[in-house]
Amino acid sequence: MNRRPQIEGSLFGGDNSSDFKVDVDSYISDGRFFTEAINQSKRLPTNYVGNKKRIVIEIMRFLQQEKVEFENVFDAFSGSGVVSVFMALLKKRVTSNDLLTSSALQISCLLEGKASPLSQSEWYAILDRVPKRDYAHFSKENYLVKPKLFTPDEADFLDRYRANVADLFGDTFWCGQPFNGGYNLITYADRKPLDVAEVIRGHPKANYALYAMLKHLNDVCFVGGRFYSGQTLAQLEHRLDHSRNHGHELHKTFLKTVKKLWFPRIEYPAGGGFSLFNSDIMELLKSGALPVGGDLLYLDPPYGGDSSDYASLYRYLEEFVHGKKLEDPSLQVVKTAGDRFKEKNGYDEQFSELLALCGHYKHWLISFNASSFSGLEGITEIIKRFRSQVVVYEVPIKYKYREERKLSTDREYLLLART
Repeated sequence: MNRRPQIEGSLFGGDNSSDFKVDVDSYISDGRFFTEAINQSKRLPTNYVGNKKRIVIEIMRFLQQEKVEFENVFDAFSGSGVVSVFMALLKKRVTSNDLLTSSALQISCLLEGKASPLSQSEWYAILDRVPKRDYAHFSKENYLVKPKLFTPDEADFLDRYRANVADLFGDTFWCGQPFNGGYNLITYADRKPLDVAEVIRGHPKANYALYAMLKHLNDVCFVGGRFYSGQTLAQLEHRLDHSRNHGHELHKTFLKTVKKLWFPRIEYPAGGGFSLFNSDIMELLKSGALPVGGDLLYLDPPYGGDSSDYASLYRYLEEFVHGKKLEDPSLQVVKTAGDRFKEKNGYDEQFSELLALCGHYKHWLISFNASSFSGLEGITEIIKRFRSQVVVYEVPIKYKYREERKLSTDREYLLLART
């Protein structure tokens, strides 16, 4: 009889120790939290389109250079969560938002600042048990042929995993706050939601179990190159042949991801913590749910084009979490809002409408890339309709993008706007 190798409990749920150090440049005048924040942020997941891991230190350089003082920050397009987590590590009060539930779920785990609560036996239960109830064969029915993302065994593994998470930890998990207060409860497929009292802050184990799979899918299936069928997840044969995977199916390497899970260690000040929304940014800003008089607004809006349609880029991850296609009426807001910055025609109008809703924030910090549908001059002109002072900072980092077999270099900017 084959026996599983014993895995140390400390490996499950991640080791929160900071086992490396990075020197902080002398431009930071107050280094109480910066060194630790930089050290920890270097370990955050990065396999996410447009993540800002490489420039968080430049964000702080720029803010200090401009003598911007702030105690709270609203990260409106959080994506990978890198900026939100970095700010939380600096003891700032963070409000984070992302349209995609898959992103908001990951951010919820990272901002908790704690190790995973799942035990070794619970991980094995998720992997080994046969779901008690009939469960959706979503991956098998939708992703074996067109688009061809998984082998039959992989698809069965993913469907069983999702069903087991629901069976063991509840059909419903916490994913931020709705506009009317309370809890934003995401229910798997069409199952009946649990009572709110059972779901507060999760069932937290459901969040962490789903986070682990989302991270694994990003790590093994997003291997670079052209997007396949509009998604970041690679076509099956290409992914298996890639040097990252060496022919291994994703269910055979999942435990390696679990053993390497790591979460930042965040110590929130008394009465502090974080707020999280999983919302269309326009509707959220109109709702009145955000605190009035915020210090710093950080905007990293989509730059335009297909690579800015994050709902499509991360379609499978979003569908895996919800257990239904993006075309389902209950997910219509994701499709509609996800298309908002996709087309060049009307991009400036959408950006202008966004800024018009942000007047109650003292400082605006906006990330901008030269590949945007609007040039730097055009974006600056739009901002100046609302704020008299705009400072442009060119980030000394260059990105290379593959387009039509040619390599081109784009520039990244930070724009600070204030009255």
